[in-house]
Amino acid sequence: MADRKLRRMHGEDGVSLILAMGFLMAFGLLIPAILALGTTNLMATSRLGEQRDTIYTADAATDSALQYLRTFPKCGRSLQTAATCPIIDSANSLTSTFRITLNGESATTTITCGNSLSPCQAQNVNRPVTLTTKDADGKTRVTAEVVLRDFSTTTPVPIDVQKWTYSR
Repeated sequence: MADRKLRRMHGEDGVSLILAMGFLMAFGLLIPAILALGTTNLMATSRLGEQRDTIYTADAATDSALQYLRTFPKCGRSLQTAATCPIIDSANSLTSTFRITLNGESATTTITCGNSLSPCQAQNVNRPVTLTTKDADGKTRVTAEVVLRDFSTTTPVPIDVQKWTYSR
């Protein structure tokens, strides 16, 4: 009986070494995969942050241009002058350009008289205006179509937003 016990113990020698090697190999394969996943998530988060900065800056530029229009409602009109619209592009132009830099990102909003709902006319009481905002790379990020209620004698002028579109 003692021989049998010795033989069985002798037959299990090295099993713990095989188990240890199996665990080492499994962890050796899992750790690089986990690190790669973490690195990918970190890069995706960074890119998302950059994209959000660009979109938020464009949105802020469009909103700021709207507030500017409320103060200077003559911008983007056929009879605009530098006195009535300080951001006028040229004397004969129906466009004005509003620029903003926020958190290191810059955006430019072009204010144009008229939109897809109605063309620009010199005597429009409810004047349609299109605001197109581009990022520093020239890609259009925000397009807004609004109506200025020029009949109002109060400043700031009321504005109705008809359409607001984001492009990513």
